[in-house]
Amino acid sequence: MINLGYYNGKYGPIEEMTVPMNDRACFFGDGIYDATVGENHVIYLLEEHLDRFFRNIDRLKLNFTMTRDELRATLNELIGQVDGCVMVYWQATRGTAMRAHAFPDTPANLWIMIKPLTMRDPLKRIALTEMEDKRFLYCDIKTLNLLP
Repeated sequence: MINLGYYNGKYGPIEEMTVPMNDRACFFGDGIYDATVGENHVIYLLEEHLDRFFRNIDRLKLNFTMTRDELRATLNELIGQVDGCVMVYWQATRGTAMRAHAFPDTPANLWIMIKPLTMRDPLKRIALTEMEDKRFLYCDIKTLNLLP
């Protein structure tokens, strides 16, 4: 399998996965994520990423019902199904409910994506550029996320 998607217990190729339109990520960007790389069925710095993920769940007060051990096992099960170097991305959203500004009393949703990643040579020099951070100049745009 070239890539793998997961949504609340169902998984398959990313292109075949679906997400309910009422998932709060779709209209509020309401959730948290973490990402890292994996290779040879091992996720890089998984415990540190789980620390941050669960800390952010607490900070946003998400009703995330999966335990740390269950999430670790799910991530390891999924990466065990793909070969090579991969990006491992997961996010929790506030859940699925009709659009309303008040937080719904629903369990969080879990998305996971694992897809091929080509790592660049870490010893090769790269060119950097700098630019003004304009995100806060566009506070009149009602975006779901930080697009700039």
